Amino acid sequence: MTRIAISAYLRGNNWLGGVSYFRSLVSALRKYPVPNEFSVIILTNQSEAFGFHNDASVNIIDAPWLDSFGRFDYLLNGVIKTSGLINPLLYRYAKKSGIDLITHSPVNVLNACPTLFWMQDFQHCYFPEYFSRYERARRDRNIRLSSKAGDILFSSNSAAKDFRQFFPELTSTRIHVLQFAPLLDDKNNLPTRHELSLKYKFFGDYFFLPNQFWQHKNHSIVVEALRRLPSTFQVVATGILSDSRSNNHIQDILERIDRYSLNDRFKILGVIPRKDLLGLMLHSLCVINPSLFEGWSTTVEEAKYLGKRLLLSDIPVHREQNPLDAIFFSPLEPDELAQAMHRVKDEYSTPREQTRWIQGWDAYETSAERFSSQYIKIAKKILSLEPPENT
Repeated sequence: MTRIAISAYLRGNNWLGGVSYFRSLVSALRKYPVPNEFSVIILTNQSEAFGFHNDASVNIIDAPWLDSFGRFDYLLNGVIKTSGLINPLLYRYAKKSGIDLITHSPVNVLNACPTLFWMQDFQHCYFPEYFSRYERARRDRNIRLSSKAGDILFSSNSAAKDFRQFFPELTSTRIHVLQFAPLLDDKNNLPTRHELSLKYKFFGDYFFLPNQFWQHKNHSIVVEALRRLPSTFQVVATGILSDSRSNNHIQDILERIDRYSLNDRFKILGVIPRKDLLGLMLHSLCVINPSLFEGWSTTVEEAKYLGKRLLLSDIPVHREQNPLDAIFFSPLEPDELAQAMHRVKDEYSTPREQTRWIQGWDAYETSAERFSSQYIKIAKKILSLEPPENT
């Protein structure tokens, strides 16, 4: 039996994309079961976030020591692992439990077994001003240490291309791309539009903006676009009104909304239940993602498989995700976005929405199965269990 451990360290309560990613991976591995010769363990510091029972193929293991601030000994472990030499508690667990491969974990100088580091994106290379000097150095060190293991994991081909661009010296490091499919098991049991309108007190057609209020998510361009549009246009936004790096831009967004008298047309709901979020997405005119940078957008994938039309910032990863009928706009040009929003409203067609819904669901099943099988294929390659490809 080959034992694989996935390190699902969830940073605080704000990284909702991380929670969604790991829940989606667990769901895919269970829905499309791994081969009998494999056993997958999810090590997480927030086991309650998964809410899944254990089964023969995937087990959720509570690993509070992944969070360095849980207890004093966890803090000591965190100090040691920050050096990049060793993660003592992870090393001990892997040895004791007979783990053959750890994925989604930083590589150290000393590792208990082959380890695969997951680098979400290279935002820190494109927008260094959004990161502290320490955070930039930590990211770069994790990438360079991955060369010791010989493998590195990305969620998109765009990120893989960035890796070769920014770290050309690491030519011997093998690249693995695992494009993830979101968890949509409850898509047929979502709240109605009427229920959501009453609960959140909005009425009429709306555009949906389900991004965290982080600086690179670029909410301000949506505010500026809305300012240019008639009063019949409104935006409903969800997400945590907080950014660990700086909250100045959030205050700027709120001030603009107030200054332009858009409080009734740009509605911020904060963090809401996942079913409500998917319901708001489903019943919207369109979903907007104006982000300046993404590694592989969860909300784009969710909207795509719900059959929604999308307005997307014209960045490489959004082109790679390639949703049906998407409209791309410059993330720096609010006039372009305003025109695109007008176009969406003019072209809205219920039959076309229904067609995208059917096509999206069909594509989702294929994508979720590929998510599971590709993960196992990558594990086999690293462990040299994959037969050589024909040349």
